[in-house]
Amino acid sequence: MDILPSNIEVRLTTKDNPFDPFDEFESWYMFDMQNGYYSCSKVARVVESYNSMTEDEQLSALNEAIDRIIAADPFDIYVKVYRKSDNFTPLDPEEE
Repeated sequence: MDILPSNIEVRLTTKDNPFDPFDEFESWYMFDMQNGYYSCSKVARVVESYNSMTEDEQLSALNEAIDRIIAADPFDIYVKVYRKSDNFTPLDPEEE
């Protein structure tokens, strides 16, 4: 399990969603649901998180779940975005 720096947050989104899942969550969520992606539900089904885990361990579990979803995506629509401070940027898979 990769341990991310504690100042990095990750989210699963789709390449066509124009909204920021961090700062425009309601609009992002509506777009995601209206297009049948259900990204939050996918993450909730895949993530292995427990109450006994530290916050860093939970963030790493989220990161790992997102990676698994992207790896299993036959349509290549999902991407991981991250935020350090107030910005989010799609991660380049070559940088991971």
